[in-house]
Amino acid sequence: MRYVKGLTRRVCVELAARGRAAFPRETPSVSRAEREAPLDLASFSGSRDIREQCLSVLTFLHWVGKPRSWTIYSDGTHQPEDKELLESFGVRVAPWNANPARNSVIETYSNHATQHAMGKRLSAYSSHPLAGPTLFLDSDVLFYGRAFELLTAALNEPAHWFLPDVDWGHLDTRYMAGHGRAMYQLNGGFYLLRPSFDWTRVTDALAAYSPDFQYFSDQTSYHIGLLGQGARPLDPRFFVVDASDQFSFAPAYRPAEIALRHYTGPVRHKMWQYGWKWHFRSCA
Repeated sequence: MRYVKGLTRRVCVELAARGRAAFPRETPSVSRAEREAPLDLASFSGSRDIREQCLSVLTFLHWVGKPRSWTIYSDGTHQPEDKELLESFGVRVAPWNANPARNSVIETYSNHATQHAMGKRLSAYSSHPLAGPTLFLDSDVLFYGRAFELLTAALNEPAHWFLPDVDWGHLDTRYMAGHGRAMYQLNGGFYLLRPSFDWTRVTDALAAYSPDFQYFSDQTSYHIGLLGQGARPLDPRFFVVDASDQFSFAPAYRPAEIALRHYTGPVRHKMWQYGWKWHFRSCA
């Protein structure tokens, strides 16, 4: 069985490589929802993820609508043609350090980011102005048929929201050593914040781990900072982080049935396996 799963995954990954290569480098032709989305968005990415970032933007424009603004913070690797392509979708591309860092903790972590990009992401996000409800999301988050409906429902309640992770344990080991399992653990790839959000709750949590940061130190600081301010979990049936179909030819979720999916490392190939146009099919 292990051999069969490995073979299946290898074929899926090969199909995904072809699907990703077929994504056009010019502005793809995709229909857009004729409505305004009362949201600002902020992402962090680089040239390596240009196709994923473009697909993320296109699925939002198609399934949700036109946001008030979308800022993509660059890790510094975007080429002029990358920036031109992204800006053709109506987004703004800015350096990850475009805004002044909030405090020395973030500056310290940003220096550490020469070896770990998460520091740049946290610096960019924590200094991003919160003028209204704002989505912070990774480039491998794609939107689907129920996104507008369920994001609107979230906006109708005065709360911060987070994407629950697939399971408990993707946290700094020092945090886990002192805390029991919680019902939901935050996934750092997507969350919705209100202007009342206090970023110092995140940076103060991060300071406890300086200077010996682990891979999940930043996600742990988000977990502490958001849950400490009453953030609520989005419904994991529709806001999906799942790796159960990584060995399957068939998709576990259909575009019309969910709000979004975070295509984390184990299932990144599923983003491209069926071709990029699959994500815009209401009956797929």
